[in-house]
Amino acid sequence: MTPPAPAAELTLPPIDVISVPHRNGANLVLSPLRTVPLLQAHLAVETPLRTAAEMAAMDVLAATVPTLHACTAFEAVGGQVAVTRRQQWLMISLTCVNQQVGPLADALAAIVCLQASDRMVDQGRTKAAQQATLVSSVPAVASARRLWEAYYGRIPLYVEPTAPAHHVEQVTADDVRHAHRTLRPEQAHLVVVGDLDPEPLLSRLENALACWPSTPAPRQEKTTAMPPAADRGPHLRHRPGWSQTHLRLAAPCSTRQDLPRFAAAQVASLLLGGNFSSRINTDLRERHGLAYRTSAALTDHLDSDVIVIEADVAPNNAAGAWHRLNNVLEDFAENGPTGEELRTAVRHTVGKYTLGLGEQTTRAACLMSYLTSGLGPSGVTDIPRAIAALTQDDVRDIAHRWHPTRMHSLLCGDLTADPDTADLT
Repeated sequence: MTPPAPAAELTLPPIDVISVPHRNGANLVLSPLRTVPLLQAHLAVETPLRTAAEMAAMDVLAATVPTLHACTAFEAVGGQVAVTRRQQWLMISLTCVNQQVGPLADALAAIVCLQASDRMVDQGRTKAAQQATLVSSVPAVASARRLWEAYYGRIPLYVEPTAPAHHVEQVTADDVRHAHRTLRPEQAHLVVVGDLDPEPLLSRLENALACWPSTPAPRQEKTTAMPPAADRGPHLRHRPGWSQTHLRLAAPCSTRQDLPRFAAAQVASLLLGGNFSSRINTDLRERHGLAYRTSAALTDHLDSDVIVIEADVAPNNAAGAWHRLNNVLEDFAENGPTGEELRTAVRHTVGKYTLGLGEQTTRAACLMSYLTSGLGPSGVTDIPRAIAALTQDDVRDIAHRWHPTRMHSLLCGDLTADPDTADLT
C-alpha cells in the first residue's frame, strides 16, 4: 500500500450549529457567524414531482414567490429574495442585515402560507415561460440533455433544469396553489447563518412557520436515480452550425454517505479538471490548444453522484481532442495521482473548506447541501477531515473507476466539420 501523503493541516474555524425541530416537523438549523452584520436564510423543501406538468407548476410557483407582498416589502428594506427549483428541491434564499429579522420572518410566513393573487401567478407564469425558453436555447443545456439521454437511455425528469415552456404556459393559479399544498414541513430544512442571537431568532422563526401545518398524508417513497444504460457509446449527436463541439463523459460515483470515497472523488475530480492547472486543462487547452473550456465535477442525481467530464473544442479538431482527452483519462485511471499532486490537491481543498466555512454564504450553502443530501450538519467537519486523511491508494481506487472505457460518452456538435469523428463509434 502506498503510504499516506502528509496530512494537510486541518484548522477549521469554530462552528456552532444548533438544530431544533419545529412542532410542524420542519428542521431548523442555526449557525452564529458574526463576520458581517448579515443573515443568510435558506429554506429547502423536497417536492414530489412525477410529471412534467407538476414540474411546470412548481417552476411557476418558484417564479411567483418573489412577487408576494411580504417579499417585495422585504426587498424594499434591503433584503434579497432568490427562488429556484433544483431537481426535487424548491430552494428559497433570503438575505438581509441582521436588524431586519421582522421583515425576514414576515417573508417566510408569506412563502409557506402562499398569499398569492391570480395576478401574481400570471406574472410568475410569464417569467417561468421566458426562463424555460431561454434555457432550452443554450447549447450547453442541449448537450447536457443529450448526455443524460445517453447515460440513462432516456432523459429523467429530475435532470431537467426547467419544465418545457409549453407545459409552463398551461399552468393555472389553481395548479400553483395545488403545487404549494404538496410542500410539507416534514420535508423542509430552514438554515440561518449570520450575525444572530439564537434564542430570540428561533422564537421569530417558529412563529413564522406556525401557519404551515403538518399534514397527515403518508410520506411518499423517495424517488431514486435510474441505473445507467448498458450502451456507453461514444454517442454522436450532430448539431449543424454549432461553433463548438461538446465532449462529455459521465460515470457513477459512490453516494455522499460513503464519506471516504466521496472525499476521494472530490479530490480526483479536482486533479482531472477542477481548476486551471488540472490535467485535462493543462493537456487539451494549454499544451495542445484543442479546448476552449474544460471541466471535471461531481453532480448529485437524487440518491447518487455522477462524475461529469467536459471539454468544449473547435469542431474541426473534435476527433483529435477526443483522443487526447481519453489518453489523459486512461493515464489517470491506470496510475492515479502522484504524491505531490495529491498533497497539493488536498491542501487546496481543505484550505478552501476552511476559508468557506468562515464565510456566511458558503457555510449556509454547505449546511443546506449536507442536509438535503442526507449527511446532516456534521458534514461541515466530517468532509474536510475525510479529505485531509486521503492516501494515494484512496484516490487511485476512484480514478480506476473513471477509465474512459467505463464511462458513458458523447460528442455533440457540428460533426461534419471533422470527418474523423465518424470513426469514433
